Amino acid sequence: MALYYLDFKVISRSKSATTITAKAAYRSGEKIHDTTNGETYDYTRKKGVYGCEILTPDTAPGWASNRSELWNAVERKEDQSTRRNTAQLAREMLLALPTELDHDQKQTLVREYVQTHFVKRGMIADIAYHDFDSHNPHAHVLLTMREITADGFGTKNRTWNNKKLISEWREEWANHVNRDLEQAGYSERVDHRSLKEQGIDRVPQIHLGPVVCEMERNGVRTDVGDTYRAIANENRRRAQRNTVVQQQHASAELILSTQADGDTQQASDERSLIEQWQQYKELEPERDKPQETSVWEEIKSWGVTDRTIDVLKTYTGHQATQERDRRLDIAMRSTVPPDTSATVEQLYCTGLKQRLSDKGRGYYRVADRWLLTERLARRGVSKNQARRILAESSPEIMEQHPNQRVMFIRRLVDKVYNRETQRQQSEAILNRQSQAAAQLETSTTAQAPPVKPGQGAAFGKYSTFEVRHTLGQEYTPPYRPFYDPANENLVLDNPNHTETNIAELDADLVAAIKQAARQSPNSRLRINQAHRIRQKTDAETEQQAGSHAMAKREYAKELSRQAEAYGETAVLKPETDVDITAKLRIAGFSFNAINRAVIERSPIAASLPSTEHQSKYLELLVMPTLRSSYVRQAKEKKRQELQQRGQEHEYRLDRLGLATDVSKNREPRKQQRRGPRR
Repeated sequence: MALYYLDFKVISRSKSATTITAKAAYRSGEKIHDTTNGETYDYTRKKGVYGCEILTPDTAPGWASNRSELWNAVERKEDQSTRRNTAQLAREMLLALPTELDHDQKQTLVREYVQTHFVKRGMIADIAYHDFDSHNPHAHVLLTMREITADGFGTKNRTWNNKKLISEWREEWANHVNRDLEQAGYSERVDHRSLKEQGIDRVPQIHLGPVVCEMERNGVRTDVGDTYRAIANENRRRAQRNTVVQQQHASAELILSTQADGDTQQASDERSLIEQWQQYKELEPERDKPQETSVWEEIKSWGVTDRTIDVLKTYTGHQATQERDRRLDIAMRSTVPPDTSATVEQLYCTGLKQRLSDKGRGYYRVADRWLLTERLARRGVSKNQARRILAESSPEIMEQHPNQRVMFIRRLVDKVYNRETQRQQSEAILNRQSQAAAQLETSTTAQAPPVKPGQGAAFGKYSTFEVRHTLGQEYTPPYRPFYDPANENLVLDNPNHTETNIAELDADLVAAIKQAARQSPNSRLRINQAHRIRQKTDAETEQQAGSHAMAKREYAKELSRQAEAYGETAVLKPETDVDITAKLRIAGFSFNAINRAVIERSPIAASLPSTEHQSKYLELLVMPTLRSSYVRQAKEKKRQELQQRGQEHEYRLDRLGLATDVSKNREPRKQQRRGPRR
């Protein structure tokens, strides 16, 4: 079914953290080296890219047809401008293509439309065709913002930003689509006008996106999903009402026609007509009154005013900018009262004023997290009060899309308050540890330094003092018999653990991690899984493509080799993860792929009690080594060796010479017997 979708967006440095070269490489699925920052963006393994091309005007030089040279020239030109930090780099256009057309017809449709309305005006168009074999074929078009001559880029053409011109482009895209559908013999048509302009009584539906769809499929209820369902219910109600109205009109016309012929209408028919009319009145809701969804009913429970709800629901574009500036002005004019008499609004506004004065006016985009933590959560302000003050006073909220504002408020407040709760629990644990250490110090004859609050780590009920004391006597602490489920936490986020090298960490922390891994059944399962993956052939394992799947596969193989060479118990330590991840980084895997491999394949990560501990484990023990100069130099050296051999991509550790040598192992690993001997 043909659908109309055309979206324009300006890519600027003030609103995007990535460069235009990275965006062009991602959309085209190519490899581009950015000469301005020295980074190389390689998306040659990206799936779904059907093809790409560059259309240039007659005045453009030859290098403009080269994607890398084109967008590097755009970056260099904007670096020379006076507003380089807020420069607008390109205009992006997203086009939904009709599924009725074949692939060549889709490309011809986009090519003719872009050539006629953009390239002829002097723009350079970089077109990327995506997902032609799916239900959502579309095209990304990156358009330059400056005039192009044989000497290069000139001044920006401001006439291209005219809103009337954008309306004309939208209408012309509908005309091009309808023309090609008619030529292909299809009756479907698209319309660029809104539903209201077309006279259709239906509420416009929102776009869920892949992230929300995946969350809903997994049973996670989202605000966007609630809004989508509310709109769908409203449209079904309107369709049912319109059906009844059409039946009433048909019945009325029938009555008039029969009376005009002189026939008498039967009483039963009149009663039927009255019953239908009553049914219609019962189905008809209060006219011109918007129905509230569950999301906005929840907002009312926060104590938010009706004006604030209207602002969150409807303000976009210039209205949202004005509201953001109004909130910033209120914060800058606020005064600082004594903390004992300050209201929640005064605490928030004065805190925002302090941060903006210290960091600059643009700091409002990241100030809410600090304000919630320092000004609200730690002073006993409830969650609903924090949500209300964000909805009514936060400038950062107005930067969000209306469909995302409620979800943004809810997630931010929940995350900050959960972290504050964990901090309070950690302080309580440390206080108990210090008290236990003081009692242990007075009751033992061993001379050991006392444990201060906030010092060391903990596993279960045991403090670092107890672990170090018992390890010094070569005695394994009995963690499991005295394990307290209420304190099921391995404290890795202690502020005193600022070291980044495993050898420099406290021995008790590493000992606690090893103890958890050796006692956890999950770690043994991970090792057995690694052995099974290693035993598979390359043809079987390479069916799963993608950098994340390859990283997990190579991690499992190397873990199996080290377990065979050194023993399964010997690999249950953090040093194993550091060694394997360093090899993966040298082989060219990204940080995200390595992190995913550790979380899903590491026996150490499997033994940790929660995902928060896994994240902190990666942050403290794994990532510092991957970012070290040694690993970076080794990675560059390995890349140069591959280039000398004429190979661009090789990620298998055994072929790169990075795999552990198991040929010297004295005896091969015995196969585990899975059942009774028959």
